[in-house]
Amino acid sequence: KILRLDAYSDGYNKFETEMEHPHFRDFLVVYLCEGYKRCRNMVQVTNSDPDIIVLCYPFVKKWTDNKISYFVQIHHDDDGKQIVKFWGDLLEIDPATIRIHLRAEKKTNRKGKLPHGIFTFRVGDTYLRSKIDAWLNRLKKEWSPRSDLN
Repeated sequence: KILRLDAYSDGYNKFETEMEHPHFRDFLVVYLCEGYKRCRNMVQVTNSDPDIIVLCYPFVKKWTDNKISYFVQIHHDDDGKQIVKFWGDLLEIDPATIRIHLRAEKKTNRKGKLPHGIFTFRVGDTYLRSKIDAWLNRLKKEWSPRSDLN
């Protein structure tokens, strides 16, 4: 717990430095809305929009030394090989490292077919997650009159 608090303090104190990156605030807002926040030991982003993934992935990759896992959710009639190749090329990762999850079929017709599936990257990194929490609180502090966002 002490190490997690140290990571939080480190993140909180480095907020201004990180804000110098032109897309850091964008990353935080996306993570606030789209990032996985139920587990304090994991950093995860899931989205079907390649631009969202391209925005978030380099930040997480830069901040962790832990192994990042990759998944894509597709339907049975999607071209899994092509979708995995798309994400591999886009993120410059080995497509063989991307696991495919088949989505359960609904009995209705799919109207808004997702051409690239729903992509997830995640990493188990308690300390990075603590830093992200600190950065999110610093950002929300700018918006909110609440005094408990430290």
